[in-house]
Amino acid sequence: RLGCGALANMAAGDDDACKQAVVNAGGAEAVVAAMDGPVADDVELQRVGCEAMGVMAGGSDAWDACNQAVVNAGGAAAVVAAMGRHIADLKLQRSGCGAQQNMALWTRGGHVADVELQRLGCGALANMAAGDD
Repeated sequence: RLGCGALANMAAGDDDACKQAVVNAGGAEAVVAAMDGPVADDVELQRVGCEAMGVMAGGSDAWDACNQAVVNAGGAAAVVAAMGRHIADLKLQRSGCGAQQNMALWTRGGHVADVELQRLGCGALANMAAGDD
């Protein structure tokens, strides 16, 4: 948890160099590994992981490389998996939606270039809409 939070904090803000350094050092891969590890049932770790993915993926057009690195590291799949495992946790769902939003919004040209991200995002929306209400 603390590691994911630390990576998110280092990548946060308007400093392109900090965000790029975190991503270049394997930050996205480290968060994906933590989210997919033996503590995948730890809802707090999953929430912080989603937040870290969102921070690393978000920004401006100058950060396209960071966004693509998050998607390439499996960030979209990790977020969707966390949302599926912890469907009843509102904070995690918000963090996951925010991360997916950043992965979708900050791609070159304002559209998602990664078909897998589109597929996973639509799957997440379908799963959320399929509730018992």
